[in-house]
Amino acid sequence: LTLAFKVNSASGITCVRLHHRPLNSLQKIRTQMIDGSRGAFSIPAFDLTSGFDLQYWFEVLHDRNGGWFYPDPEQTAPYFIVRPAP
Repeated sequence: LTLAFKVNSASGITCVRLHHRPLNSLQKIRTQMIDGSRGAFSIPAFDLTSGFDLQYWFEVLHDRNGGWFYPDPEQTAPYFIVRPAP
């Protein structure tokens, strides 16, 4: 599964992290990181064939020593869900 992103270059984004795991609290959260405001993450097929849906979310860091999560946990569920095809 490839997840691409692009943010406004004037936003000061320095790093984007992708966190993901099967929708099973016993599984370990995996994290990938890309420096900059553009890129793509690739979630390996192994993580999509565990028998569980996949949950993922982004952590976005900026040059003012702060950041946020997407989706915003104060507005909605704190992750996206992908249901792999059988």
